[in-house]
Amino acid sequence: MTSAVQPRIDARLLARMTGQLGDRKTIAGIVTAIGEAICAPLTQKIFQATAIKLDCSLAGATEGTRAEMAAPFDGKSALCETTLTEWSDDVVLACDGGLVIAATERLLGGTGAAKSAARPLSDIERDVAFVLFEAFASALGTTVGATGHECGFAFDGPLKRESDAREDAYAATLRLLVELDGRTYALQAVLPQDMLLKTVIQKPGAPEGTSQRAPKWVEQLTHKVHMSHVTMQANVALAPVTLSAASRLQPGDVLPFADEKDVRVLLKANGKDLYWCEFGKAGNRYMLRLQDRYGSEEDFIRQLTG
Repeated sequence: MTSAVQPRIDARLLARMTGQLGDRKTIAGIVTAIGEAICAPLTQKIFQATAIKLDCSLAGATEGTRAEMAAPFDGKSALCETTLTEWSDDVVLACDGGLVIAATERLLGGTGAAKSAARPLSDIERDVAFVLFEAFASALGTTVGATGHECGFAFDGPLKRESDAREDAYAATLRLLVELDGRTYALQAVLPQDMLLKTVIQKPGAPEGTSQRAPKWVEQLTHKVHMSHVTMQANVALAPVTLSAASRLQPGDVLPFADEKDVRVLLKANGKDLYWCEFGKAGNRYMLRLQDRYGSEEDFIRQLTG
């Protein structure tokens, strides 16, 4: 007797039947509605946390597997794994690293307008990223009806987790654009489709009053920067020599400075160029007198926080 072969159910069909997957139009409509509802409370919460005013707008929605949604996150993205209480513990928030760097510069007194090269975030910038994610999670949670939120530590992309490879994990990405000092950055949220299909979107209430005083968090960040240790180093240019002469140098040889009159010294902090200085001596100790800042004020702040 030959046993009957059981037909295999299509994975996407099964996911759709069990409420794990929605059709594209439905999911796009839900995510779009969330995006339209979240912009105003998000900018308000970021202002309350950082005293930085942003313009926010909906950029779109995409849907697919969680692996497909996580694929675009690279080393230029700051990420945060987030729980929205009584909604989902599998939410990923993403922020352009450039926004974090610009916001940090603003908090430290710069304009944040200069474009920074892509690089890993410093410890201080990760603290700022966490505050941005807290505001994002709070606004998102309120919009989808969560009772609270919990953000993990901010980390650099890409997102690499075993669950990202599952072909039956379906998600959608909400993409927002925020503008700061004339530059546009992306904020994104990867949301599970099974929860989106059950969500009743909460409309934002009347905006709360905003204070012009810098929040306590900004004061704490400023204090942290002021108390951090900085390694300083002074570089003096020497008169050029040939490679042949350099190879014959011996202990006791004297090397003249490149400057024939006042010796000009470049002062560095944590390996970053900061000031041009005058080299001299006071009593028994050699000293430096600061003369000119190396670069603009924005360059100065960026060098310290980089």
